[in-house]
Amino acid sequence: MHTTVTILAMGLALYCVRLSGLLLSRISVPRNLEHAFMGLAPATLAALVVASLLAHPQELGWRAPAAVAALAVAVRWPRMEVCLVAGMLVYALLRWANFGM
Repeated sequence: MHTTVTILAMGLALYCVRLSGLLLSRISVPRNLEHAFMGLAPATLAALVVASLLAHPQELGWRAPAAVAALAVAVRWPRMEVCLVAGMLVYALLRWANFGM
């Protein structure tokens, strides 16, 4: 029962976030706030990656090189998709080759 309530609450929260985006799309935002919002997605992704790295220290042997590879690619090509693909490829290759553990 508790799991069902949690899933329904998360679904409702996601629906509210999407609805607020539709409702707020008609409002103009100041330029400096718009630039701050542009950095929100990369900052959130970086926070999730760091939290994931620190949450599972037993898999650090696979995750750390993948994070470093993704960072190196992000410095060279500042596109989030390219960075994600590079990190996932290095992670998958290391897991497949069974290196790091």
